[in-house]
Formats: sequence, structure tokens, C-alpha cells
Amino acid sequence: MPKLILPTLQPKYIKIAKYITLSIIVASFLSLIYYLYRLPLPQNIRVTNINSYSLTISWLTSKPTWGCVTASADDHKTRHCHYHQSLTHLIPLSDLQPQTTYTLKITNGLRSTQQILPQVTTPTLNQDQPPLPDPAYGSIKWLNTNQPIPNALIYISNPNQPTTTLVTLTNDLGNWSIDLSNLIPLDNYLAIEVVINPQLQTLNRFPTESHAPLPTLSIPNP
Repeated sequence: MPKLILPTLQPKYIKIAKYITLSIIVASFLSLIYYLYRLPLPQNIRVTNINSYSLTISWLTSKPTWGCVTASADDHKTRHCHYHQSLTHLIPLSDLQPQTTYTLKITNGLRSTQQILPQVTTPTLNQDQPPLPDPAYGSIKWLNTNQPIPNALIYISNPNQPTTTLVTLTNDLGNWSIDLSNLIPLDNYLAIEVVINPQLQTLNRFPTESHAPLPTLSIPNP
């Protein structure tokens, strides 16, 4: 059987092939860095659901993206991320320490927004009997199509006590629930803000006694 002889490349062509391969790798790496840096910056950042051991950070972005939150204290640091692409973002931090001041940082890709976030101090641990759970729940949908609205931020507060705000996120069926016990004493009305994206936000007021369940909120289609 005749011996198979493979052609050999000349050294100059080997160098060219290596150069092309290296160029492709460098270009891909730079494209990834550019993409991560160009991810949209967070906006409408809020720190809510604050208690002795936890808090929640929520924000919006102009384009769907993912994000991380870091809370740092002198002797304690925690970081949580979500990796699903969304215009609305909600990350709870549940492993904090009471009466501790934390510096908060949101990171989208290679960008961080530490400079625009205030420090937050968790309250002292309350030794009193905790209040009984007081669940509130409801749903939101598009007015014209009757379709559920997923991933909408729901902010709930007392109209006369806006500094204490709770937040949750609707699920794929447009449903939401939250414990109102941290809002006690409740006012006669609840302020409920629905945030779907940076351009679509609504504010509603409902009598407190009708919060389990709250009437379905119908949002006009954009």
C-alpha cells in the first residue's frame, strides 16, 4: 500500500494562521468586555423591606440585563446576584447583622453604582413578640388583552408613612403576595405602586381592609 504523505505548511503560513487565530481570540475578548461595560446603568434604585437581618434592593434598567448586589460592613460582606434578563430587578439580602451599617453596591456587567447608593443601617433586634403575619396578595394584568404582567415591581406603603416601604415582584401569572406586618399600624388606605418598566409606572390607593385579596389591577397596554 502506498504511504500517505500529507502536505506540510511553510513556516510563513503557520505564522499567518497563528496570527489570525490570536486576532480572533483578542477581538472576541474585547467584544465581551465592551458588551459587559455597555450594559445599562441601574435607575430608580430603592432600598426597602429593611429589618434587623435583611433588606431588599430593587431597580430598573432601560434594557433587559442581569445584576448583582454587594453589602459590605467592617467585618461582614455578602453578595447576591440574579442572572435572568429583565427590565425590573429585585434582590433580597437575608444574611445581614442587626444594628450594622452597610455600604451597598449594584453591579451590572463591569459597571458598579456604589457612588449613588446611601449607606443603610439595620435596626436593633426587637426583643418584643413579633407581630402576627398579615398577608396581602393580588394580581395585575393588561387591560386590553387580559394577559398577566410578570416581573412587575409592587411597592406598598402607608400614604402617611412613606418612609416604610415594602416591595415584591409578580410571578409569571401576574400574581404577587407580601406580608404587611412591618407596616403596622396600618392607615385607612394602602398606596400601591406598580412599576413595569422605566416608562410605565402607576400609583393606586386601596382601602386597607380589602388587601386579602386586593382587587386585580388592570394596566392599559402601552
